[in-house]
Amino acid sequence: MSHIFDFDRYFHQSLVSSHSYDRLKAFVNDEDAIRAHIANNELYFDRTERHVARLKIQFSQTVNLYGNQMVVFYCTILDSMVENFFYSIFVSKPERLKEFFASNGELKDRLGFSLNNFLESESKEAYVQDLSKNAANLCTEGGPKKYIKKIKKITGSNLSEVDTKMLEELYDTRNKIVHDNQMYKFSSDDLFVYGETVSDVLGELYDKLKELGIEVKEDFIKSVVDED
Repeated sequence: MSHIFDFDRYFHQSLVSSHSYDRLKAFVNDEDAIRAHIANNELYFDRTERHVARLKIQFSQTVNLYGNQMVVFYCTILDSMVENFFYSIFVSKPERLKEFFASNGELKDRLGFSLNNFLESESKEAYVQDLSKNAANLCTEGGPKKYIKKIKKITGSNLSEVDTKMLEELYDTRNKIVHDNQMYKFSSDDLFVYGETVSDVLGELYDKLKELGIEVKEDFIKSVVDED
């Protein structure tokens, strides 16, 4: 039984969202673009420079909101890719699932293994898939500090190229936005660093899966290599 880790999906989600933000910010900072927007919209009766300035402020506030949502989205991508990483390992190499949870009593109790469910399952493979989903979810809980430790325990190596402090800052900022209604004013550089952190994690997960011989959807990487 195997599972293909979709590197391309996560790569494009991160890259496209970053480029979309940059394009939107460039538009907001281009007063000629705002004037053209006003000129081409019949609903705008006020075409004065004062109105251009007002719209620029309004658009900037929208971009600022978008920047905060980018932080939330980056963490969503991270959680998804890390969970999919664990799932890819467990469903492809069930012995690693067994070894890891056998040494973690609390997590083993929460895994939900049931002989009755196993007997009722349509096949052994289907039951392993269900267990792998539960296991991957449990391994992703608790944020980066906890899932990085689990990655090391399961694969035998750390995320050596990842700035873990920046990763923790990204999650902490997300939590404040989501749970405390905090609103930040991020610069393009701030979001670029966060985006690079996401890319670094994705790259490390990719390397570890390749080392384990687990299939990865990597059409983008192959296209770049072919061009070279």
